[in-house]
Amino acid sequence: MKTAVQLPTIRPSLCRQFLQSLADHPQDIVEEVHVIAQRGTRTLWEEVVDVPGLNVILDWKEQGGPVYPQRWLYAAAHPDVDVWVIADDDMEAQPETDWETMCHAVHSGKYGVVSSGWARTANMKSRFYPPRTGDWVTQAFTNTGGGMAVPKRLVPHLVAPLNDGVGLASWLYDDIQVGLTSYLLGEQPARYRGSFALHHICAGGGLNGKGGLYGELEHLQPDPRWITTSPCKPTYHNKNDIYMPNPSALTKEAKARHLEMKGSSDA
Repeated sequence: MKTAVQLPTIRPSLCRQFLQSLADHPQDIVEEVHVIAQRGTRTLWEEVVDVPGLNVILDWKEQGGPVYPQRWLYAAAHPDVDVWVIADDDMEAQPETDWETMCHAVHSGKYGVVSSGWARTANMKSRFYPPRTGDWVTQAFTNTGGGMAVPKRLVPHLVAPLNDGVGLASWLYDDIQVGLTSYLLGEQPARYRGSFALHHICAGGGLNGKGGLYGELEHLQPDPRWITTSPCKPTYHNKNDIYMPNPSALTKEAKARHLEMKGSSDA
């Protein structure tokens, strides 16, 4: 099983911080780190990713386009990777980060997609880790959290033409779309609370910020057949007038599709 982290980024300092946290981890939790960098110069990014102890592969473009399609087109172009760990540059691996267990869980087929436990700051860690109850929580879909393990068997569905709310598009909430795709295919997404990482969400200057590519583009909302959305006040994101859905927003039709697909795969 070959594992690799995938990291789209436009922030050199945060990218370096994330890579250093991987290098400082007491175990080799992944084999490769693929940094998909935009803006700046190739020379700049070559210096950023030059971290001793890490096998980093740099893919640099001055302007690479929306993150979600870019992630999965890149994954489709690297079929030698069996499991991708999806990460953001505002994350930091911790000694408790255990992506290896997550990767084995999705590679074996036990779960479809698995996300790690996380907290925004180190001061919040005690709220979430160690887990008070079981390490594994099954749910209809996941988000990036403290890293999300995605098997390569899911990649063809993520890059396929858009159909029935699944496929390659610039989704408004792109990270939940991965777990939802797995669920609609009859697989079971999960959270692994036995792993923990920091994720400093809403840090300034990112791809999702006002100066990032995300806010410049039109995005699709989740398909209403699968998810019931709740309105909120619009922000600077185009059409971002709904709250991020949670698994309780799953529709009866989505649950029926999951059971139908699960039954066909078990047959």
